[in-house]
Amino acid sequence: MMRTIPFLLLLLFFNQAQAQDVVAEKLSAYSNCLRETEKCDGLLDDLLERIKNEKDVRTKAEKYSQVAAKRLEIGLWDSTSIAILHLCAKQFDLAGDTCAVMRAYGRICGIALHTGDFDLADSLSQLSVQISPFCTDTAAVTRALSYRVGYFVFTEEYENALLLAQDEERLAIAADDSIGMGRVFQEKATIYRSLRQHQDALAYCRKAYNMFTLTRSSENVKRAALEMGVNYSVLNEPDSVMKYGLLGKEYFKGNAYFEAIADHVLGCGYRIKGELDQALTYQMLSLVTMEKMGDTRSLVDIYAELSRIYNDQNDFQRSHDYALLVRTEAEKAGDASLIIEAERRISITAFSLGRHEESRDAYERFIAINDSLLNSRRLRDIALLEAAFDAERREQMIEEQTIANAVLTAENNASRNQMYAMGAGILLLLVGGWALLTRQLAKGRERDAALRVQQMENQLLQTDLQVKNRELTSKALQIAKNNELLGVLFDDLNKVQEEAPDDSGVHDVMRKLKIEKQLDDNWEQFMSEFTRLNPNFTRKLLEQYPDLSRGELRMASLVKMKMDAKDIAAVLNISAEGVKKARHRLRKKMQLEADTSLETEIEKL
Repeated sequence: MMRTIPFLLLLLFFNQAQAQDVVAEKLSAYSNCLRETEKCDGLLDDLLERIKNEKDVRTKAEKYSQVAAKRLEIGLWDSTSIAILHLCAKQFDLAGDTCAVMRAYGRICGIALHTGDFDLADSLSQLSVQISPFCTDTAAVTRALSYRVGYFVFTEEYENALLLAQDEERLAIAADDSIGMGRVFQEKATIYRSLRQHQDALAYCRKAYNMFTLTRSSENVKRAALEMGVNYSVLNEPDSVMKYGLLGKEYFKGNAYFEAIADHVLGCGYRIKGELDQALTYQMLSLVTMEKMGDTRSLVDIYAELSRIYNDQNDFQRSHDYALLVRTEAEKAGDASLIIEAERRISITAFSLGRHEESRDAYERFIAINDSLLNSRRLRDIALLEAAFDAERREQMIEEQTIANAVLTAENNASRNQMYAMGAGILLLLVGGWALLTRQLAKGRERDAALRVQQMENQLLQTDLQVKNRELTSKALQIAKNNELLGVLFDDLNKVQEEAPDDSGVHDVMRKLKIEKQLDDNWEQFMSEFTRLNPNFTRKLLEQYPDLSRGELRMASLVKMKMDAKDIAAVLNISAEGVKKARHRLRKKMQLEADTSLETEIEKL
């Protein structure tokens, strides 16, 4: 929910200093007009003309920046605001202030991401990074990187986003920039929430909040508080959602965009609490602002929430209508993850209305798009793993070459030693005792060289085994992802089948999935590879403990790989409590004492 809001919170908050001159008076009048009617074109033209006649380019740039800030504050994120910010950037460029140019580009980048103009966001975020070496302000440079991170998050290039966030973090640490570190934590929270790793996202969000609190950066604390509300709404924790939503509502009173986000968060909190009328009121308040601003991604979240509210009120027709709007806006945003959620919600609402054919079609689209997205992400993950393994293999080749050189050196030394021995033999008649001693020393060197070669070869084998074990771990985690997805689909289909037991379309889809066979096939592939790398493990285990079941053998294999409880639960498709119980049964079968480590006993095999 609202996975991209934090970058808008991060990129689109502006200082609003006002100079006490004629232009400042015009700016104040224009601001008051905007708050009342938003129809202030005459005042705007007069104001821009007066700024244009300013002689000092820096003053001119700052005035343009203030005008843009007033417009953005009430939600006018449009082409006029972008044009004014371009004028601002041009004047800062004439003043030779690269850092200020980067900040102006960042504001435009934020608007472009907000309105779905990814080409503009791409070009300006790249340009900001390119000119950043000419800026001496490290904080401004890290901010330029954050614009680029925001672009990668909106376009779902999460690996690039994380890599760039790490670069930003190194710069912030080197410059002792605590606010920059807090911003990095916010970015990582957004990335992990987008990857559905919600606990990690909340942890980074809390780090950001604490960092800003320590630095007494009040404006950043306000934005971080609002983001905390977004995180807790994803985790369905209503008390925390309401706490931070109300703080956001108080902090940003008068700022249209941030108030709309706070209204949305509060609406989510009331829905989780079951107070649906209140939830509907706040979501409608947020909807009015976001529709006016054209924030496609925020609209998707609001429409989805309205669909949930009406569904809980048993108003299935309105729930269905908003589900269709979710799909329309998600397709505009070009976000496959949002489209998947839209198809799933359409399937549910259509089924509630008795439109079984439409429900089945939507569910089949959900499965097809989800499979496609899963495959593309799997290919991307595989490509990253292959790149990592290629790097390891290159290191291994270097190590192998080093060993080969060591072997050659040892052989040369041995050859020279043999020559020394032959020479000693020729001198045997003269210095027999000395020759005998020399020969013994040569043999000792040969033995030492042979031992070093053996040690190097063992090291090479160990390195190769480590690489293969990492590959096996990667396969196990992939099985976990597949199991999780198939389990979710199987549960959803069971629910649909319970409500429509005679629907042949549901039966057809279930036959296509063949979930249980898929889980078994994945496990057999994993065990085949595990046995190849650990050929004697299962045999030794069964020799000592012949009563172990198939499930207990699986648990022992995963413990052997040193996987933690969370990953074991995912691979075996069981809960964390199920892992504890399985470990307990395995310990009991192995007759282990309470103070004996299961991992240590398995490692001995």
